[in-house]
Amino acid sequence: MGGTTVGRMAVELVLTRSDGDRRRHDLDGVGTIRRGGWWSRSCELVPVEGPPLTAAPQGRMGRAAVATDTAGVTVGRFAQKGLLTHGGELVWRDRPLRVRSEALVTTRYSVSDGDTALLEVRATGRGRTPARVSLHHERVDPGLVLFSLWLVQDFIAQDSSAG
Repeated sequence: MGGTTVGRMAVELVLTRSDGDRRRHDLDGVGTIRRGGWWSRSCELVPVEGPPLTAAPQGRMGRAAVATDTAGVTVGRFAQKGLLTHGGELVWRDRPLRVRSEALVTTRYSVSDGDTALLEVRATGRGRTPARVSLHHERVDPGLVLFSLWLVQDFIAQDSSAG
C-alpha cells in the first residue's frame, strides 16, 4: 500500500486551488482533486502514487459514496450512519475504518482504524484554501487522504448543510 511517509508528529497539509484550473485543488505530496461540472458531486482523485480514482455518491438516498479505479473496481466505500449523524463507516482497500465528526461544528472529521487516528480533515470553505489535513500515522494511502477530503467537503458537509 503506497503512502506518504510522516514522522511521529502530525504532518499538516493545506489543500489549495490550482492557479490554472478553478475546479482543481492540490495537496502537496499527496495529489489532486478535480471536481466535476457545476451540478456534479463526483470528482477525479489523482494521488501521487497509484492510478487516478473517481469519487461519486452512490444509491438513491445519497448516504453512500464510492471510489473506483480506472477499471471500475471499487477501492473505497463510505456509508453514512443514521439520518442526523455526520460520520460513518469507510472501507478502504478492504480495511474497515471509521469517519466521525470531531466537533459540534461539523467541519472537522477524523478517519481512524480502531483507536488509531490516521488523519483529520478540517473543511474551511470554498476559497483558495478550502481544507487542511493532519496526517497522524506514518503511512497513509494518498488515495484515502484524497477520498476523505472529498467526503468531508463535498459529501458529508454538503448533506449536513442541506439538512
